[in-house]
Amino acid sequence: MRTDVMVRWRGTRHLEESTMADTRITTIRQPAEQADEVEFVARVEGKAASEFIRDAIAAHLQSRRADPDFQQRLRARVKADREILDRLEDPEA
Repeated sequence: MRTDVMVRWRGTRHLEESTMADTRITTIRQPAEQADEVEFVARVEGKAASEFIRDAIAAHLQSRRADPDFQQRLRARVKADREILDRLEDPEA
């Protein structure tokens, strides 16, 4: 497995390397109280807030994969999207 090295400059002197492959930066808005709680719980668990948030997102996605109701809604959404794509691809429609 190939792991790219992400290089980020801090100021003019410090270089930070990360081995996280193919990452994206996502910005969210959240209430200050929630941000404080996330940072606090992350510190208690000995991890960065970003790692805590990634773990929470991964757990939520896994719960969706295991949720039959969500899976049914997902299939319906994919079917509806496929019908729209098919109409757009058909020049005679």
